[in-house]
Amino acid sequence: MPIGSSGLRRWTTRRCECGEPLSDGAGSWYLAVDEPLNRAACVSGSKLGTGAVRRRAQLAKHRPDLRTERLRGLVGTRLGRLDSGEFDGWSWPWPGLSGSAKLGGLRGPAPDFMLSAVGAGVVVVQARVVDAPVMSLLEEFNDTETARHMDAERAMLHALQGHCNSPIAGRCLTLPDGNWRCVDVFNRDGSLFVESCETGDPNDAATLGFIVAADLLKQGARKLITATQK
Repeated sequence: MPIGSSGLRRWTTRRCECGEPLSDGAGSWYLAVDEPLNRAACVSGSKLGTGAVRRRAQLAKHRPDLRTERLRGLVGTRLGRLDSGEFDGWSWPWPGLSGSAKLGGLRGPAPDFMLSAVGAGVVVVQARVVDAPVMSLLEEFNDTETARHMDAERAMLHALQGHCNSPIAGRCLTLPDGNWRCVDVFNRDGSLFVESCETGDPNDAATLGFIVAADLLKQGARKLITATQK
């Protein structure tokens, strides 16, 4: 909970599940598009809708035989376009799906197939240190481990100088042995990508993020980032 020069203190909530499941348009949700190909959204040539460049890039990386097109709007809007047959399937971040009454018994996804955006599933709150009642309340929600994960991820993103259209995905995880691993995928459209996986000291999370960024830049990440700005 660092205190800045402005007299503000930061709290970080525990990260919620932030995988990104795929729907086949018939109410079935599953964890990865490389599951059995007899499902509608997995048939070669199917058209999947999503609004994120990062998500489209990862879908293209894992399943280049599928088509992806831009799909924007709220859950209801996207479901309507799916029901009309405009798309064969769609992908959406889990936090935006789990509380929707429109989706019934939706099951949670595994996060490994589709890496989320940096900082996904986390809420960070800043408040004035002079507000004692607020300080006491927020202390109950603070999660030190998640805060350190965010330090690593944000350091990586800062070093890469990513922008809104950069298909950058990454997540810092705590391993069973206590060490940390920051897993990142950086790609443009799935045909060109670089990956990095490093371990580091949890007491120096930012350094881990910078190490990952340096490795990605060494592999050519800067060229890919620049290309998405054109």
